[in-house]
Amino acid sequence: VNPLLPYFNKPVPVPQDDWSKIFADASKPLVIDLGCAKGRFCLEGARRFPEFNWLGIEIREALVVRALEWVQEEKLRNLHYIFGNASAGLAGLLQSVPAGALRR
Repeated sequence: VNPLLPYFNKPVPVPQDDWSKIFADASKPLVIDLGCAKGRFCLEGARRFPEFNWLGIEIREALVVRALEWVQEEKLRNLHYIFGNASAGLAGLLQSVPAGALRR
């Protein structure tokens, strides 16, 4: 994947739904995996550490589609994936995250 192609040169989109519709408890600390590939790190993290919300961002749409199927199959309410190019911008996404969910 060439992230410089015009198709990919768009900021990571902000989810259309409110974060509380994406995560069961949107106030939990948020782990973000940029370039999550198949999303297995986030999947395993969501299983093992339910006290966190997990967000995978990946530029390859087909991988995100498959990863979102896992979320539905396992009914994980602390895991979500977004198709997007982190190199093109994350500001809008980060500003939309509930206060206190991002920590260093």
